[in-house]
Amino acid sequence: MNINKRIVILYINPVLLFLLSVGTIFFLTQVRSNSEEIGNTEQTIKKLNKRVELALDAESSFRGYVLTKNQLFFDAYMMAKNEFSKIEITQSESEIVSDEISRVDSFYAKKAAFMDNVIYLIESNNNGLAVAAVASGHGKVLMDSIQLNNTNITFSLLNDIREKNSQEYKRLSIISVSVVLLLLLNLVLTYLSLQNLNRDIEEIERINNSLEQNNANLTKLFTKTYHHLREPLRSISGFAILLAKENNSKEQQQDFKLHLMQAVKQMEQEIKTIADAIKKFTK
Repeated sequence: MNINKRIVILYINPVLLFLLSVGTIFFLTQVRSNSEEIGNTEQTIKKLNKRVELALDAESSFRGYVLTKNQLFFDAYMMAKNEFSKIEITQSESEIVSDEISRVDSFYAKKAAFMDNVIYLIESNNNGLAVAAVASGHGKVLMDSIQLNNTNITFSLLNDIREKNSQEYKRLSIISVSVVLLLLLNLVLTYLSLQNLNRDIEEIERINNSLEQNNANLTKLFTKTYHHLREPLRSISGFAILLAKENNSKEQQQDFKLHLMQAVKQMEQEIKTIADAIKKFTK
């Protein structure tokens, strides 16, 4: 892979890292939110179950009071009613189990009204009417409905929500782990790309240094060539001019030819030396 492609990859990798990081944070946030939702749902159901228990306690105390007229049963009945009203379920909590809350509150409201009416009859010394009301089918249906509904809320609803949230939690966990692994893989690839790029940069620096050294050597070689060839060229041109003169004697002509041949040989020797230097330089 050439350096340009590696540089392009290095530009793309930060973008991929950013997107993967955002994705990881998003999914991990979803997992955390889902975990909180599971906890909130369980807390809401615990509150709802507590309200049902208190409703059943109030019902039991109410029966005891109707049958025995014992003040302790009445106090227990009133305490259960007060505790029931203290357990508040917020709007956000009610959205989680809205149907169940409505059903429980509806049953309790009807039963509480029924029990209050009976207690009013007792306090008005209408014991016969009170006992008759308790023994009536209307009261029995309300009481049995509360008992039946308690089991559904305690076990069925809680298990269903836990199962649903558990599946969602597993799904988000798998996605989050996958994103984290992709993020780690991308980091490894980025590291390897940086290592390769560093090697390429070192190679480029080595080549640049070599080119600078070669340029310096070429400058020295050309300077040396100039200085080495300057004298032979001057000698050759000088003796050639002397030989071209017509008034030279034979001895002078012979002498000039000899010097010219020596200058040419010197020129050939210098050229050979320079050629050897060039060969050595280009290796």
